[in-house]
Amino acid sequence: MKKFFLVAVMLLCFVCASALTVYANSTPEEDKIVSEIGVLVNKGKYNAALKKVNTSIAKYPENAFLYYWKGTVLSSLGDKKAAVESFSKSISIAPENVGSYILRGVCKYELNDYEGALADYNKAIELDPHNVSAYYMRAALKLHIGDLDGANKDFDQPDKVKDEN
Repeated sequence: MKKFFLVAVMLLCFVCASALTVYANSTPEEDKIVSEIGVLVNKGKYNAALKKVNTSIAKYPENAFLYYWKGTVLSSLGDKKAAVESFSKSISIAPENVGSYILRGVCKYELNDYEGALADYNKAIELDPHNVSAYYMRAALKLHIGDLDGANKDFDQPDKVKDEN
């Protein structure tokens, strides 16, 4: 169940992170590599994806999307601490990337760093107040720590976002 939950979150965040290439000023070659890594990840070929992402980071160390994918792969392989570091690097290069904040928050949550996770979800919502994934993740965290009123408000927020559109 936990693995299914993480995969669902990663897929939702992929949509958020796809806008990252706008901020990364990437070349067509970098975009192709990033796409190839995404395909490997979506096929569950995490070790091949990690190898490709590490090789690519050596060549393009300022491509935030590569660090996003590295964090995603490391998280999928169970190395949450290293994933947090990769998402943090992605954020340092492209601080507008909502997906990196959400997935870093997921990793922090799994590391029992609830304050850090909450800060990441809050930042994601600040950057994109219409991001449903960020509200659901923050609601799940609030529910876990016993903030039932806060969780209910966050669970209701996506309906309000839909009503605004």
